[in-house]
Amino acid sequence: MSNDNALALTTYDPKSIQTFGNSIMTALVAQAGMEEEAQKLAATATEAKSFISFEMTRAVFDLSDRLDDIDPYAIFGKAKEVERLNTRVLMHMGALKRTVTSDDEIVYEWTDKNIENMYSYTKELQDEDKAEYTRRFNNRKRLNMKLSEAYKAVAALKDQGLKPADLFYSENEAGEQVPTIQNAPKELAGDSKSIQLGSRRPIVGATMSPTMSSLIKLAEKAHKVEPKTEERKDKGENRNGVAQIGMSDEDFGSICNTVIRAVNAQENVFSEQQIKTLKALTSVIAPVIAAGATKAKAAKPSTAKAA
Repeated sequence: MSNDNALALTTYDPKSIQTFGNSIMTALVAQAGMEEEAQKLAATATEAKSFISFEMTRAVFDLSDRLDDIDPYAIFGKAKEVERLNTRVLMHMGALKRTVTSDDEIVYEWTDKNIENMYSYTKELQDEDKAEYTRRFNNRKRLNMKLSEAYKAVAALKDQGLKPADLFYSENEAGEQVPTIQNAPKELAGDSKSIQLGSRRPIVGATMSPTMSSLIKLAEKAHKVEPKTEERKDKGENRNGVAQIGMSDEDFGSICNTVIRAVNAQENVFSEQQIKTLKALTSVIAPVIAAGATKAKAAKPSTAKAA
């Protein structure tokens, strides 16, 4: 019996009390199976995230080592400099191409139609299909974030005199190929000559966990990253009035960001209780993500009289 079918049989009806016990017990097992699947998906997503971050860092590192126009340290500059860096990197990676129109205007276009349909968002699209616009905007936001993280990680590695060849894959104790950094910063590697990212084994002499987030923190500390106040072209739209039931998008995002910061602050070291808490959180979040966005109902007019 599938999980969906099992859960569909749980509705209580006094006339079928004789079968309700078996149905609800079956549903409990089905629900536990759904949580297990959600946890597996979450673990797979985490592995994919780590892989993507490492590969993007390798690509940016290689480009910056070979090309004069790719300077990862621009991430610590003004927003305009970061935008230009993103454009150049995406061009070298083959995702964007530079075109000169008949009016001598320079435009940048996506080289792949499928990619364009995932990342290109325009005012026209926002008017025609706001949900699709939001999806594409969020895709681009994630891309920009990954690029920024890669720039910072490369800056931290360059500060230590590393080269692109110092980033590679090696086999761990489980026989899996995992991201590895040779001659890594002492804060991560301690007395070791190389580290495997994400390893939970204690590293003698290390003061930070062997993660990409640790590299990013090193770079931000070394270059004293200050909050940017300059507006970006790709900043989010005004979402006022969208979420009329429950909290606003901004408040909800602020709380979620607090959770993300709390997880990152653990530096990949968690107690059993913390893992239990994260599993409970995953069991709530996974079905919400699977269901997708829902249209909020309009809030009821206030009946309070003006003072």
